[in-house]
Amino acid sequence: MFDYNPQYYNEDKQVGERCFFDGKDVYIDFNADLKSFEVTPGAIDPDFSPAAGRSNFNLFNVEAEPAELVAEFYVGGPSYEATQTNISNMLTAARQCVIRKEGDIFEYAAVLIDRDSENTEVEPYYLLSLKFAVIRRKPLVIKKLEKTTVIYNEGNTSSGMRISISPEKALETFTVAGITIEDLNPGTTYVIDGIVGRVTANGVNYFAHTDLVDFPKIQPRKNEIVMSEEIPVTVSFYPVFS
Repeated sequence: MFDYNPQYYNEDKQVGERCFFDGKDVYIDFNADLKSFEVTPGAIDPDFSPAAGRSNFNLFNVEAEPAELVAEFYVGGPSYEATQTNISNMLTAARQCVIRKEGDIFEYAAVLIDRDSENTEVEPYYLLSLKFAVIRRKPLVIKKLEKTTVIYNEGNTSSGMRISISPEKALETFTVAGITIEDLNPGTTYVIDGIVGRVTANGVNYFAHTDLVDFPKIQPRKNEIVMSEEIPVTVSFYPVFS
């Protein structure tokens, strides 16, 4: 067991690039300093997939195969116990998260699939290696529409699209992107969510009020969002890259 080191925080300095799990700076939260970060497209067996009706990547309808991301960190702490606690907390945060790295234009919707840790020659630091299955994407794009509009997706593969409808008057039906929803009232937000796979009205299940067969997708490049009426609609999606 290592003794507590009162000089630790004065001596410990970050060397690697900043890295974030769900917005948490891993150096600040877990004393984890990034050593290496490598993405290998298409490296994960296509048989690796989420359960039907769910998406571990929070990207319902994504057609891209997961890539492999391996990231290595030096994890430390002012004592042996603190280091082990940092490793444990970091593994919990890594199970399913969105990873961002300083200087990288992409973010990675990630599921942890393997990990390994080993002692280093410098106590009490450990080398922690994390392997993820990831979908590479850019941050969420939000487009506000009021009529039929062409929007552009810079991604190179299709992915789920979220459509939020905010009627200003009562409507018996409204059709957007080929999907018809019934019984709309002002003051209620209706969401056809192809990212997570659900339909809601102010957060309550509203699937039965649609003719939905497939959740909406955004395709690469130009997409025409056709609306049967001119009402406020918000379209959201992640540009996804294979």
